[in-house]
Amino acid sequence: MFKRLVGLIPAQSRRMMAEEYFRRFAPDSSEPKLSWDAVLKYLPSCRSWLKLDDSLKAFVKTREKFFRLAGMGHSRDLEERFDQELDYWDKMRYLLESLPQLREFKDKYADKADRRLPKKDWLFETCDLCWRTLPVNPDLRKKTGRLCFEHDLPATDPVYRRHKRLKARVDSNYMPILERLKKEYPRGMSSEAIAARLQIELTGSESVLPHLVEHLKAVGHDGNPESLLRAFHGPFPQRLESAYREAMEIFFQDALKYPYFFTLDELALAEAWLKALQTDRRRKTS
Repeated sequence: MFKRLVGLIPAQSRRMMAEEYFRRFAPDSSEPKLSWDAVLKYLPSCRSWLKLDDSLKAFVKTREKFFRLAGMGHSRDLEERFDQELDYWDKMRYLLESLPQLREFKDKYADKADRRLPKKDWLFETCDLCWRTLPVNPDLRKKTGRLCFEHDLPATDPVYRRHKRLKARVDSNYMPILERLKKEYPRGMSSEAIAARLQIELTGSESVLPHLVEHLKAVGHDGNPESLLRAFHGPFPQRLESAYREAMEIFFQDALKYPYFFTLDELALAEAWLKALQTDRRRKTS
């Protein structure tokens, strides 16, 4: 496929990718509404490689939504179909980055550029492939999804592919975990009781987040808020870029101004990811 794309403009590449997608998956055979014209509508013609990459990301999100609504996590056939389609579009995005035409595109929007100091303040967003928070420079255009220091990887990397595959399972498990967690914090609960319960949630044997408790223990902490917060979003590698590390220090100090330095959503998302990773039956390198 790479050789077929070399020398093409974005609009031609987009059409060739769509043709190959239909050849491999024949989506209209199982979903009549997903006709050739519909796919091209989801993947509008683009003049730039950046816009084409944005179109591919948007199309993947559309397919993820469809599979979730169709019962993702409950049907093995659907899960296999989802994995295969996701692998295909991941490969297409990886090919885009490898094409000779993209040298300027890659230099201008390299991942490290996103770590340069912003003119005003950093934004802090959740990684697309786990629960961690990462700093985002709002002054710069990001060509890929939001990825933390651990998952800012090529689309062909085994870790990246595994987390991409498990994302739908995480999405389906997240809400039940959040509902169980909310029951531990009934309305009218005192601040002292909330703080005590939060400590149990992060460190205790009675936590409704057992996978998170084990993860934090493995990372290491002393039970104090700052130590737990750093364990939750780390551990950071020694060679982590200084701008990334300094931005996260701003995040930590701001979060620690409040007695509840985690949201229930964050905790539920972390548990959903850790459960999915631990119970994954496939090869770890898939």
